[in-house]
Amino acid sequence: VNVAQRERVSKTFDVVNASSQDHEVGQNLVESVRLIKEVIEDNNNLRDKVNHGIIESAQLSAENQNLNKENAELRHQVQFYQNLLENKAYPRENEKNDLDSDDESDDSVDITPLI
Repeated sequence: VNVAQRERVSKTFDVVNASSQDHEVGQNLVESVRLIKEVIEDNNNLRDKVNHGIIESAQLSAENQNLNKENAELRHQVQFYQNLLENKAYPRENEKNDLDSDDESDDSVDITPLI
């Protein structure tokens, strides 16, 4: 094999190697673009989940405020009825006298409020 043929064979291998490397680089670029698209899609999905979570959190916060108001109202009602029960269990001094009185001729009515 003469020198010219060797040079042609060598150049052919160089071209094939370069072409092979270009093909590999191209495949790597395609794979990189695919991965980037995947990351962007994942990022969009996560952003949607975060936005949904923010909306849900705001709704739960509003619901919690309403429940706190309702709870305060119920506590107020419970306190009101506890006070009523205490007043019934421990009548005022003038009410005790009225209850202890055996005199049926006294028809006066005590109109003082219980609370």
